Amino acid sequence: MLIIVFIIISNIGYSQGIKIFTGHIEDYSTGDFLAFVNITAGNISVFSNVDGDFKLLVPPVTQNTVDTIKISSLGYKTIRLLLDTIASTNTYQIRMEPDIYELDEVVITGKGIKIDAKTIVEKAITNLSNNTNTDEHILEAFFKQSHYFVSILSGDRKYLRYIESALLLLNQPGHLAYISIVKEVRESNDYRESPDYISNKNKYAETEQIDFEHDFLPLNYIQPYKPIKKEYFNNNSLLDPAIGNLNNNFVYRHKFKLDTITTYDNRLVYVIKILPTKKSTTIGSKFYIPIGRLYIAGDDFSILEFQYSYILNPKKINSIAGKMHQIDIQGNVLFRDIIKYKEINGKLCLSYLMREQGDRLFMAGLEGLKRGKSNFTEESGYFRIKRELVVNKFVKTGKLLGQDYLQPNYSSLFPDSYVYNKEFWDGYNILLNSDEEKKLLKDLGNGVPLEQQFIENGRRKK
Repeated sequence: MLIIVFIIISNIGYSQGIKIFTGHIEDYSTGDFLAFVNITAGNISVFSNVDGDFKLLVPPVTQNTVDTIKISSLGYKTIRLLLDTIASTNTYQIRMEPDIYELDEVVITGKGIKIDAKTIVEKAITNLSNNTNTDEHILEAFFKQSHYFVSILSGDRKYLRYIESALLLLNQPGHLAYISIVKEVRESNDYRESPDYISNKNKYAETEQIDFEHDFLPLNYIQPYKPIKKEYFNNNSLLDPAIGNLNNNFVYRHKFKLDTITTYDNRLVYVIKILPTKKSTTIGSKFYIPIGRLYIAGDDFSILEFQYSYILNPKKINSIAGKMHQIDIQGNVLFRDIIKYKEINGKLCLSYLMREQGDRLFMAGLEGLKRGKSNFTEESGYFRIKRELVVNKFVKTGKLLGQDYLQPNYSSLFPDSYVYNKEFWDGYNILLNSDEEKKLLKDLGNGVPLEQQFIENGRRKK
């Protein structure tokens, strides 16, 4: 049995003709929460959060053209539900059945000759251009960014700032990246206070935000195997070629191991482990090694998911004091990425992106953190930024350019002035916050709910 649905009465109903599908997703065998499961109705989609919870808002126009909701995740059998059987007054408990193959049960090639992991990765990179959607299109996306402090002693996390934006990402033929338009924005109070931040606020105004035009490289970005060009060095990039982008050089900088084979939407998928080479990568005075996974479709070698992290090399830390010093500055993870791609009309598009890394804004001012509004005492720890992008909708045509669909156009994710649009957010698909995040975000405002912080911070007129 693939799915068990329990109906729980809730207070959610219809809003302006929107049908609401609310649920919680677990592993059928273990009962573990399933994060980043894709729930799709036509060209509208959303992901489950780390607690396995989701809420998909289906507008009337989609209800008139689509009759099925698809629930899919790598390693699990896809579930399809009829849209007209979904009641907006119910919350559904969904259990997905794992779909894993043993390596010795699968014939990888037609002649029964198993190809090695490195060859699979090389084929995936070679086929990037063929597998990528290069037509002009628009991605409607939800973006959220949080700044927080982590205590070394307790591991507790304390939020300092939070922001959410509704974005339109425009991809035009000939451009190397998506052009971003901020449609709506809402943000929490800002409790980041350190001497370094105060004295360099203008200096850091640009580096604290993502430049979507340069940081969101498309899948078909391929750099020949040669020394990295100077202009590609960008520590803020979510796919930083200097550290290990999906270019030809990627194969020579890593080792690979075929871990297992699974499925996605009835397609065989290779799960490739990304392993560190013998030598560490030196960044500053510290030594890091890469770890990760690539999920590559067996039929056309398209890349469905890319998990990638750089962690401190434990063999290079000679003392506890040295280890604590490095953790105090950056944490034991330099950065952590999860990038998912979705097939649209037979071609891949960006679907989900997450990066977690050190907050460079505070690197020089840790010891002098002020306690005024921040509501916590000075202690050893480190500062992090977490950014997530969820693509909610794919629009193939570029004919909407110049129309109201692309307005307003804020120049920044952190505009100087804006009007909070509650009606818009009530009908917009987002990645739900986890239970832990809800508590921390409420604490950010000294008990004031995040929604109220958004309203208060959005009273500045344009």
